[in-house]
Amino acid sequence: GQRGGGDGPRLLEELAHRADTAVAIRIGAAYQVRAVFSVGRTALRGGRDVALAVEGLPMEVTVFGADGVTVMHSSVVRVLHGRVELSVEVNGLPHAVEIDPRMLRIDRDRSNNRLMVAFSQQ
Repeated sequence: GQRGGGDGPRLLEELAHRADTAVAIRIGAAYQVRAVFSVGRTALRGGRDVALAVEGLPMEVTVFGADGVTVMHSSVVRVLHGRVELSVEVNGLPHAVEIDPRMLRIDRDRSNNRLMVAFSQQ
């Protein structure tokens, strides 16, 4: 969002987050979904991007069902070492995982926020 006050310069903060991996393992009728996202944060200062801390920043992560729309699981996960990691069991076939699905944060490239789930034997 924008920060600043009075007549001083305004600061525009932007997040750059992307889905790196999304894997599901079948466990009986359920699936264990593991997903990893990279998260960076910058501010525009003096016409340049300056890196900002992301540690502890809360990020929403959602697992979508086979139709790509139905929410199977959604939770807020904090950034740790520039990454968000989700490990959750869902009932039914997962289709995709997405970070910031409700678009609450400014992101330069939303096209890499969602990743189709790959299936693994283990």
